[in-house]
Amino acid sequence: MAKLVPNLAGEAQQAFNSLETRERGDYGKVKVAILREDFANVEAQRQHFRQFRYQETEGPREACSRLRELCHRWLEPESRTKEQILELLILEQFLTILPKEIQIRVRERGPETCAQAVALVGEAQWVFVKEKSFGPICGELMLGSTQSVYVCLCLPSHSIVSLLSHSTGAKFLGRAGQYFQCPDCGKRFRGEEELRAHGGIHRKDRPHACAQCGKRFTRPSGLAKHLKTHSGEKPYHCAQCPKSFIQMSHLTRHQRIHTGEKPHPCAACGKRFNCPSDLAKHQHIHTGEKPFRCAECGARFNQFSHLTRHQRIHTGEKPHACTECGETFSQRAHLISHQRIHTGERPYRCTYCQKCFSHLSALTVHKRIHMGQRPYGCPECGKRFIASSALTRHQRTHSEERPHTCDECGRRFNQLSHLHRHRRTHSGERPHSCEECGKRFNQLSSLTRHQKIHTGEKPYPCDECERRFVRLADLIIHQRIHTGEKPYRCTECGRRFRQRQTLVKHQRLHPIVNS
Repeated sequence: MAKLVPNLAGEAQQAFNSLETRERGDYGKVKVAILREDFANVEAQRQHFRQFRYQETEGPREACSRLRELCHRWLEPESRTKEQILELLILEQFLTILPKEIQIRVRERGPETCAQAVALVGEAQWVFVKEKSFGPICGELMLGSTQSVYVCLCLPSHSIVSLLSHSTGAKFLGRAGQYFQCPDCGKRFRGEEELRAHGGIHRKDRPHACAQCGKRFTRPSGLAKHLKTHSGEKPYHCAQCPKSFIQMSHLTRHQRIHTGEKPHPCAACGKRFNCPSDLAKHQHIHTGEKPFRCAECGARFNQFSHLTRHQRIHTGEKPHACTECGETFSQRAHLISHQRIHTGERPYRCTYCQKCFSHLSALTVHKRIHMGQRPYGCPECGKRFIASSALTRHQRTHSEERPHTCDECGRRFNQLSHLHRHRRTHSGERPHSCEECGKRFNQLSSLTRHQKIHTGEKPYPCDECERRFVRLADLIIHQRIHTGEKPYRCTECGRRFRQRQTLVKHQRLHPIVNS
């Protein structure tokens, strides 16, 4: 008790103070008081959530926001695991569907798990059996060992009757005598004290409270680990990269990124994962189960985190803010991606040419250049592109759509980047300079192409004749010699050409011939 009391805080401290002085030295009574206070608080928060009415708010957005706040107070997602939250929701629904008289008796006892509730229902049913069989007076007299005699002699089909002790898990009486069984995991104990000590593993029996945030823990070691989140201490360092962790288990899980170890296989498809939670999420793909439903639009999700992220569409919530510029985002992944603008970080490297990118999607598109993949084809002319955005830009050449206008001369462009480039002809700006010779360019691509004169680099080889080129466009034009492709057709005479500029030169002949 001397170690327990200084660590009490909040509701646990209030429960301790409510006890009489002589009871404060009894660990069992202190624990029961703390559990009772904790249950009363959870039950109060649950009722606040369930009894909330739309009429109490000014509109749908405020109602949704208020419900989210009440739900957080009830389920405490920051201190409970997903499994514990699911257990609470199932427990609530289980209690709701019970017959009214049994529901009242069970709720009075404050079960914290479904297993405890099941045991309490069994006890309540046993009380009704007694009263029905012997009347209320005889039923009340049937206590202690008399119940054992009744069970053994009068109810041979019910050789074991479960009764939940007021301060412990489920007590079972039977022919072989008495033992104590944990209602959560089924483990048996010889004595009530052993069961009481074990019970804290499952139930929210957390006497060790953090003085800074009030979060409670079953063991002092759990509190010690948690305190590192406030102090910033991360004593476990990865030997492969600069990352460090609060707990050894977190480091072990992280190291699997470097080793490639994935010890948790999916029984359905064989895909492997480095932690059980990732496997559990993946298995919803096979079952088709989508247990999480959006109350606004009815969309369903197989992960709670996906539902939470989706709901921000309705609420407009953007909880992730950039510390550099203050811009906010609805998803943490979007914030991390944005922050690379400030840090200049480019963590994704191309294995072909070593070029680095700030986004994985940009690297994926870039690799198609080396692999010769052009999955997006134009239905008008058949020209193919490595990215859908490039195809969209190209299709404007057929539709003649030019949404971007120059303020200086009125010239229109189908791409914003082309307008920016064009404006430099008015301003004379040439922001890109060659470090070798000082020559300046108004386009980065022009500078890059020019620099290959100094380096002699020709990164684009022809697979047919091994000739190499400075530019990809030059390689594509050259390859038409081998393929015989002539994509540019003269509308006047039908003659075809490999290069666009050759077609343009040819078309100038027609007006002269016709004249």
